[in-house]
Amino acid sequence: METEPLALGVEEVFDILPLHGELQPGQSQRVAFTFFGHANTVTQVTALCRVEGGPSYKVALRGEASHISYLLDTSEIDCGLQVFNKVTEAAVTLQNSGKLGFAFVVLSPGTGTAASPLPGMPLVVPSTGYVEPGKQQVLKVYYLPGVPGVFCRAFQMQVGHLEPEKISVKGEGTFPRIHLDLPRNIKGSAKYEKILEKAKEKLDKGSQRDEAVALGEAVAAEPRMDDSGTLWDVQLQMQMEEMLIEEHALEQQKALTSRPPEDTAFHQRVHRRLLKAELPEYILDFGYVVPGDIHTHIVKITNPGHYPASFHGDGYVLYNTGFSVCLDPVKRLPYCETKTFEACFDPQSASLPLGKVDVLLPIKVTRGPTFQVRLRAVVAEPSLCLSRDRLEFSAVQCGQCQEETIQLHNTFQVPCKWSISVNVPVKEVDKHLPASEHQKLLEEMKSTPCVFEVLPSAGTLAPGQQCRVQVRFSPMEEKCYRGELQIRICQSSQRLQVLVLGHGLEPQLEFSPSELELGPLLPQSCGEEGAVVMKSPCEVYSLEFDEQHLAEEQVRGKLLQTLKDDNSRSSLLLPPCAPGEKLTVEAQGRGTKMKVDVVDPPGKVVKLGNLWTGQTVKKIVTIANNSAAPLAFKLRVTSTVPELQEAGVLCLKPSKELKLKRRGDTCKVEVTFCPKRRIQPFTTEVLLECPGLVRSLFVVRGSCRGSLVSLDQDHLSFGAVVHRSYTCQCVVMRNTGDRGVRFLVVIDMLKPENLESSSVLQGCSYIDVPSSAKEDYQLTFLSYKEGVFSAKANLALEYQPLKTGESTGHLVLQSSDLGSLSYKLQLKATSSRPGKPVYFRTTLGSRQTVTTKIRNFAQEKTEYLLQTDCADFQTAKSISAAPASSGGSDLNVEVTFEPCLLGEAKATLQLSSALGGQYCIPLIGLALPPEPQGPFLIPAGGTTSISFRNVFPKSTAFQYTVKHPAFAVRAPGMLRAKSSTTITVSFTGGRAPVTSRLVVSCPGGSWIYHLRGLPSTR
Repeated sequence: METEPLALGVEEVFDILPLHGELQPGQSQRVAFTFFGHANTVTQVTALCRVEGGPSYKVALRGEASHISYLLDTSEIDCGLQVFNKVTEAAVTLQNSGKLGFAFVVLSPGTGTAASPLPGMPLVVPSTGYVEPGKQQVLKVYYLPGVPGVFCRAFQMQVGHLEPEKISVKGEGTFPRIHLDLPRNIKGSAKYEKILEKAKEKLDKGSQRDEAVALGEAVAAEPRMDDSGTLWDVQLQMQMEEMLIEEHALEQQKALTSRPPEDTAFHQRVHRRLLKAELPEYILDFGYVVPGDIHTHIVKITNPGHYPASFHGDGYVLYNTGFSVCLDPVKRLPYCETKTFEACFDPQSASLPLGKVDVLLPIKVTRGPTFQVRLRAVVAEPSLCLSRDRLEFSAVQCGQCQEETIQLHNTFQVPCKWSISVNVPVKEVDKHLPASEHQKLLEEMKSTPCVFEVLPSAGTLAPGQQCRVQVRFSPMEEKCYRGELQIRICQSSQRLQVLVLGHGLEPQLEFSPSELELGPLLPQSCGEEGAVVMKSPCEVYSLEFDEQHLAEEQVRGKLLQTLKDDNSRSSLLLPPCAPGEKLTVEAQGRGTKMKVDVVDPPGKVVKLGNLWTGQTVKKIVTIANNSAAPLAFKLRVTSTVPELQEAGVLCLKPSKELKLKRRGDTCKVEVTFCPKRRIQPFTTEVLLECPGLVRSLFVVRGSCRGSLVSLDQDHLSFGAVVHRSYTCQCVVMRNTGDRGVRFLVVIDMLKPENLESSSVLQGCSYIDVPSSAKEDYQLTFLSYKEGVFSAKANLALEYQPLKTGESTGHLVLQSSDLGSLSYKLQLKATSSRPGKPVYFRTTLGSRQTVTTKIRNFAQEKTEYLLQTDCADFQTAKSISAAPASSGGSDLNVEVTFEPCLLGEAKATLQLSSALGGQYCIPLIGLALPPEPQGPFLIPAGGTTSISFRNVFPKSTAFQYTVKHPAFAVRAPGMLRAKSSTTITVSFTGGRAPVTSRLVVSCPGGSWIYHLRGLPSTR
């Protein structure tokens, strides 16, 4: 053998068997060449086969030895957020980086198919194989989480004889979900209460402490309590829902183990049932509702999960139940975003009887669970209970009165508004009398005062409240009186009556003797006296001779006038006066505390905000007099801040004396703040002044921002400058105000007047000075010629108003040599021109949304209020704008055109902000007639649903017409303004296909839907 030099012996690398032998003619012999590989070696030798007495044969041997080497592109598969009942797919690349091919095998690769792997078990395809040197193999990994929550699974892959490689699969199984700001129905369910306790324990361990921090701000600012007193926050509800779905999913997974993996259809059905867990119902209780009233409730729906949520409500289940919801289908609601819908209950629209109403409204989340909202209400009618139904007064003399009391009690759960009227039988007037006499008798009967008086005659009783009603009997003549008190209850068919009876007596004077006889008398005699005894049940006096009654009548008149002013009474009740007694009036009263305060407690601190000079803000404060007596007072602002003492800066309206009646009379006070210069934050009191008393009523807070700019020097001396060189000087400009200021810098040469091109004095054209900051302005002087140069730099203040109107300002320049230079600025801003018109074009019943832009120049975060003067154009109520750059920033505004009439519609979009100013954008929309839709395919014996919306701004009655009798339509006839519904069309079927059309019409237009009924397959 001849060989190349080796570090190893040849016998350690190659072996030949047999080394020698003998061959007969025609015989053959197999020779085995064996190569023993050593690490990282390449060996090449030549083997010589010598034939005795013959030639020699050369056999070239070459061998190469290497380790198995491979690369994996990843050993950790991060699936991220995945819907837990959907299969996620990932890829792992196995690359042969060595020079030897190798086989691989996945240990416990999982069972099932790629479309339906077992939950929680990674499935790897292929699970075995062979990879040539320099080649690669892509392994597909299929994983079905099966339950919500964080998951981390691993599988092992072995390459050749090497140690197995571990590959992990991690992520989080989730599902689209929604959250409603309503209480959940937990109490009384042992299953839910047990899950609730487990969810609390899990949260207490801090496993998901930070999951819904942002959501808590989006859903509600305050926590909510359910019926059991448990604090319901978003985290607890999310944890409970996940545990319920996990429990349900584990039960469903037991069925998978009983079927072979090849039964894909069964596995897919089980996967869909993983989300059909029963979650606690949301409760929306409208309470007690009276027929004729409409109760509404705004419900917020928030996406608490990181997965976009699409959902819709099945409003058809509410048909003819009195409940209605305005919930349009929502697609891909982002994380922490909120949608609102209005739920209404109108028992009269469905002619509901008295009693409880309970309806379940499902809200289906696409690829997620179904959330049930239980709508509850109790239809109730107001009613009252009377303490007595008959009042019988004793005999009362004319001119006197007697009072009796009845009690009204509201034993029901709804407020009761009642009124009482008195019905007294009236004598019929003879129709045969002359017309003038007939009319005279009728007028006399009308002017006759009623002998029965009720105090109070009307009122409202809260549930469980009682009220005492006084009935006064004041007869006018001697006779028996009979009447009825009719008690009417608002929004109730109940009628209550109280029978009242009374007897009036006229005072009878008795004289004894009834006839007085005097004997004969002579002229000029002393006369004769006789005694007559008079008996009277009341006081009797002579109008000609008794002057005491004049003084008593004067006292009664003054007292009656006082009572009229205070209690609006037209009569004065005094105890009967015995004959011979003087009129005694005992006036009693008591002092009362003055109770004047702000109606809304937060209104005691009026926050005017932090304004700019020239801006104006107005706040309304409502003041109520809860005292038992009327009150007159004035309001006055007290402040030691000189800027607030200027005229027109801080004003109250009305400024004159205010008069409030007793017990709840209110008035509105307007606080106007219009600052003219910079004002530091202040707090001042508004005082109430009345005779003998001065006290604080409410507090006013605010401030005003402005500009205050100063220079550290007003002249620069460059001194001697070397020829063909330059020198720089800096001027420090400091803005101690509250807003950034831009200055235009203009440099004027004083000497020489015409500056040659060889000399340059230059600086920036503009300088921006932020608030509470300073900026250096650099001047550079470059000269190629000797001489003396003199120049001045003019700073021009740039005015960029954001609000129309006139305002004033102050500019102060400070110099170390000249002191402070103050300038008063008279600023005037005119209205901006309207922006470019935005055009719309759509059909009646459809919507079109167009995005337009405005240029926002506000340097701080602000909010624009949006308003249009036409209901066909809809926008958000407000949009937030981030602080703009120095040149302004674009702000997008979305406008939706939903016409309610054919033809052209015009409107103006107004955008206003306290900091950003006002913008006007013309809107022009063209409404075209509705286009036919369809065809809608309906199988024999089946139905289809067509979405329809009332685009008109009022409730409208619609008619539904189908010509072919094989089709039937079911839909509500009356739709509320801007509400949507579902039209259900059914087809009875036949042997041949049937075509027709559905026409939905109203006075405002018509819509056509083409229908096609499919024949029966039987």
